[in-house]
Amino acid sequence: MSATPRLIPGLTYDEYDQLPGIRASTLKAYARSARHGWHEETRGTVETPAMRLGRAVHAAVLEPDAFRAAYTVAPKVDRRTKAGKAIWAAFQAEAEHQEILTEAEMVRCLGIRDAVRGHPTAAQILEADGHAEVSAFGEVDGRPAKCRIDWLCTLDGVTWIWDLKTTRDARPETFGRQAAQYLYHLQAAWYLDVLDAIAPVDRAAGFVAVESDPPHPVSVLEISPHEIEAGRQLYRKALRRLDAARDEGVRHGYAEGIHPLGMPDWALADVEYSVEQQLEDYDL
Repeated sequence: MSATPRLIPGLTYDEYDQLPGIRASTLKAYARSARHGWHEETRGTVETPAMRLGRAVHAAVLEPDAFRAAYTVAPKVDRRTKAGKAIWAAFQAEAEHQEILTEAEMVRCLGIRDAVRGHPTAAQILEADGHAEVSAFGEVDGRPAKCRIDWLCTLDGVTWIWDLKTTRDARPETFGRQAAQYLYHLQAAWYLDVLDAIAPVDRAAGFVAVESDPPHPVSVLEISPHEIEAGRQLYRKALRRLDAARDEGVRHGYAEGIHPLGMPDWALADVEYSVEQQLEDYDL
């Protein structure tokens, strides 16, 4: 299977992972520093427990039928006992081709699924003509590029790229700060540009944000053209660092020397109160 510019629905993550192309996660790392980017490029894919659970949540929400077939719940048994060992062995044989979740993990997956699919706007998006987990391969700025889109659909004549995000706080004003911190705008710009390399059409990008803890409230958010352009400039800067790391071995971390701490203005707003008024308040 080649990485010819195209969209490939149904490709497994492992198959996608093996095909060549720069991905957004690598560029996010290079945006932080060349040292982070080179580490991301050379360490290979490392799946954490959080990533594993995230895959299960995505499957539950975006591909509920496939989720039911691919995941099962581990029985509560004491595997130190003979009976428990027998029950566990029988379970493993029956679930040979399934991924195993704990009861708590399954409850979380189903709770998030029901919350997202019960949200009127999110439900409309997921019921539109579209595909889940679409792998895309193209060329951006002369480099092989790839991305994996959670949900690609058409709404009112516009092709939408939707990214499902679990979060501690899905309020739009709070999620926007998270998007800035984790460079979601870089990711969105990269995805749009990879797709434009395949077929330039009118596209938009957004996020379905759902809180990971009950009651799992949901927000649906569109990323603006201005935010996309900021992400595009950021990934281009990351690409320059990537080139220098690969071609010239320039893999620096943060700048040397002593730097100002640079606390935000909000942290210093009450500095006069903290020095003078607190003495009075506490009779000091």
